[in-house]
Formats: sequence, structure tokens, C-alpha cells
Amino acid sequence: MQTALHIRSLVRELQREITGGEIVKTAFYRKLRAAYLHVKSDSGSWAFGCVFHPGGSGVFLVPGSKLEIDTPEKPWPIFDLGEATVTKVEQIGLDRMFRIEVKAGHDSRAIICEAIGPNGNLWLLDGHDRIIATLRHRDYDPKTAYQTHSAREGLDPFTLTPQKLNAELDRHQEHAQSIVTFIEKRVLGFNRTLAREAAVRADVESASTHEMTPSRIDTLSTQITALAQMFDSDHAAYLHTVRGDLKAYPFKLHGDFPQPPEKFKTLSLAVVAMISSRQTSKTEVDESKIIISVAAKEVERLEIRA
Repeated sequence: MQTALHIRSLVRELQREITGGEIVKTAFYRKLRAAYLHVKSDSGSWAFGCVFHPGGSGVFLVPGSKLEIDTPEKPWPIFDLGEATVTKVEQIGLDRMFRIEVKAGHDSRAIICEAIGPNGNLWLLDGHDRIIATLRHRDYDPKTAYQTHSAREGLDPFTLTPQKLNAELDRHQEHAQSIVTFIEKRVLGFNRTLAREAAVRADVESASTHEMTPSRIDTLSTQITALAQMFDSDHAAYLHTVRGDLKAYPFKLHGDFPQPPEKFKTLSLAVVAMISSRQTSKTEVDESKIIISVAAKEVERLEIRA
């Protein structure tokens, strides 16, 4: 699943590539649980995708020519946004939510993307942030403004200092825990993989929170911020297999992996490959379960006949 840092990186892409562009087409594939905004801007033709499939989900921006949709399903337009112009894109806090503002004639609209995995959604708001429509079925009051989720409390990795990290450790000193778990729980945008990567780079992976000396705290603070800042870079991205699961990051992870990471030009392209591979794997597993179930029933039938 993408973290708030992945979303920060995507928002930077959207700001750079589609701001000022025109939405030329929208499409929703119900069976694929995937929605797309096709935007033409000065930098080219782009496809902003939101995939909410339980087998593989994510949000991304790719050149329109790179988008491959293998389905006979007829897509449906969404939100009546044809010829609208993208005026602004911004992340909502350091969270997995962002806002795309558009202008359609004299009307202002906003699309809220909740990039929270299979349970995510797209909302269309009017100029007063009242809900006009929702991509997926959700109950709402059209007279009420859209309410964002409560922001998670934690340390901002971009403004982190050794002093702030030390103060947070002091606030939780009553319960010793691994430093990796502490980072995962207390640093915004960091999941288990990112927490471990920061700890490895600071050489404190095996340390507990009670074993963090001033020198270790200083080094760890630096590594946490450095990792977060790499999501703001335009470097290549890598798709890793971590404990049997695919994960996309804008840097190579440290560790022994069954195979080297696959390199991509952008983080979005790595996310697309991750989604596709996960969905393919889930389909193969589901088909295997069906075959095994049918075979077991046939064996049971033959045993009864015998």
C-alpha cells in the first residue's frame, strides 16, 4: 500500500504535469474498480489512475501512451468533467489524501482522492466543498461540506530534529519497544519497510527505544529526513519483493532479497507494475483455489460411489 510519502511524490508529479491541462476524457471500469482522468497539458497527454481493486490498488500518473487496459468492459464517464481545466493540486496534510481543483466554465469544482487502498474513493465537490457526487457508493448529505479524516498525530519527517526525536522518545519511555516499531508508529508517512530502512541506515535496527544514545538519535533523525526527502526527488524508482510482497520506492532498499529490484523511470510507473503484478498473482491464487476445490469435490464424489 502507498504511504503518505508516496502520495506526496504523486502530488508533485500532478502539479508539474497536469496543472493548467484540460480533462479530455474520464473513464470508470466497474469490474476493474479503476477510474481514470485523461488530461492534455503543455507537457503531453497524461492518465491519472485510481485503482481500488482488492487484489492490487494504488494511484498514479503515467503518459497516456503507457496506459494499458486489458478488458472488454465498456468504461463509463464520471463526474461530467469534460473540458474542465486543472487549476491546482495539493496534498491534504501529510496524509494519503489529496485535492485536484478544476474550473469548468464559470464553475469551480474539486476532486478529493482518498488513496487508502481498496477502500479508497473519489469525491466531487462544488465551489463550497459540498459533495456533488461520489465514485463509489457512499452515504452522504449533499447539503453538508466534505469532512476530511482527523489528521494522524506524529513526527513530521521533513522538520524532524534530534531534539524533537529525543522528546518523542522521552514521552514513550515507559514502554520499551524496538526502534523500528517506534518509527513506524510515531513518524508520519513511514510504514514498517521505511522504518526498518531508516534504522538500518542509522545502524540501530536491533536497538530498543531505551538504547538510543544522543549520537544514535542524531544519526537516526538525519536518516529519517533523508529518506523522506528522496520522495521529493525525480530519481528512478525501484520495485522490490519484500517478504513475498511487491513494494515500490524511489531508492534501493538495504537487505537480502530473493531477486534484485526492477528499475523504473518514475515512482508512478513502478506503482503501475506493482498493481498489475499483485492482481495477476491474486487471480492465479484464486484460480488455483477453485481447481483444488473442484478436485476435492470430485474425489469426495468418487469415494462415496466406491
